[in-house]
Amino acid sequence: DEFYIAKQGVAEHTLRGSMGGNAALVQHSIPALELRVPYFPTHIGALKLRKFHRVPLKKYSHGPLSSPGKHAVAPLVRHIRKMNRQRELERAASGGGEMFFMRTPQDLSATDGDVVLAEYSEEYPPLLNQVGMATRLHNYFRRKPGKEVKPKDFGFGELVYAHSSPFLGSLPPGGSLQGFKNNMFLSPVYHHPLSHNIFLIIRTRYKYYIRLVDDAFTVGQLCPLIEVPAPNSKKASLFVRDLLNVTIQRMFRRSSDQPRRIRMEDVRKAFPLHAESSMRKRLKLSADFRRTGTASNWWV
Repeated sequence: DEFYIAKQGVAEHTLRGSMGGNAALVQHSIPALELRVPYFPTHIGALKLRKFHRVPLKKYSHGPLSSPGKHAVAPLVRHIRKMNRQRELERAASGGGEMFFMRTPQDLSATDGDVVLAEYSEEYPPLLNQVGMATRLHNYFRRKPGKEVKPKDFGFGELVYAHSSPFLGSLPPGGSLQGFKNNMFLSPVYHHPLSHNIFLIIRTRYKYYIRLVDDAFTVGQLCPLIEVPAPNSKKASLFVRDLLNVTIQRMFRRSSDQPRRIRMEDVRKAFPLHAESSMRKRLKLSADFRRTGTASNWWV
């Protein structure tokens, strides 16, 4: 509505005026950039959509945790210290400065590094991050005219000077407010220190792990920075078309055959609700269908 549109303009102006160069860039993890399955599925059924970001615990069919009974729980204190030392050594070997460590699916687990929990106040937020997608934590500070006031030290996040509130509320002069910022939305967040008896249980197929959680945030109302297209709208159709093109190209790249080839069944499995005529149209842009020879019924 008109309130969101006005605040989007203020937010963009605020960020441009206070952050320069690449400071405002959001760098996603490598698995997210490569759209790896299962983190970024090409199709989500109705049952999974009802459980979107509220996935129930899966019952394993095999492995130590598949049978009921008592199971060991391993602490992660030593592992966290070990990983911190390894990353410090890697940073020192590269000459110091900032380094990007989110390179593998193992790096996305909560078994090392710092863990911060975030709970959305909206039951159904219009936009949500998938696994591996990055979000910046900004500490917005509005200067007070004629008087030097130091920004509040939040402990987390990077300082951003704001000329006005980037959210749907107001930010008084000399005031500070934290917020999540990524390419999709902007939202205020509020820090909640946790007691020292709050633990996070991490489950794998073979073992349980336990670690302390010290900080949590409550996420306020989201201010979308991009349009959320309606189902079956033109923008939604264009998005699916582009995703289909990218998926087809990546299927060809993963093919170990020479020349590279894929079957229509593989594309149909990735997009079960998509029309086959549209799939063929996209395949014709980069491949030929072989009807005879050793590559019969393959797109090469």
